[in-house]
Amino acid sequence: QSELKGSFAGGANLARREVTSGSSYASQNELILTFGLAQATRVDEIQIRWPSGAVQSLHNVTADQTLIVREKLEPANLWN
Repeated sequence: QSELKGSFAGGANLARREVTSGSSYASQNELILTFGLAQATRVDEIQIRWPSGAVQSLHNVTADQTLIVREKLEPANLWN
């Protein structure tokens, strides 16, 4: 399960959506999240909390676009 939060208009508005990979056998939920921004032309911050616990933030994102966001994976340290 991933969680995405977006804030805009100086942080006065906050929208939150969650994505889950599936809810039953042989099923798939849609992985696209849609946010309505009304008159806002940009989002101040989009914060994504990945299932791994990592948090990723995007800043000053303009409206009217589709984003593909992938989790940034850190290379494994095999020498520890």
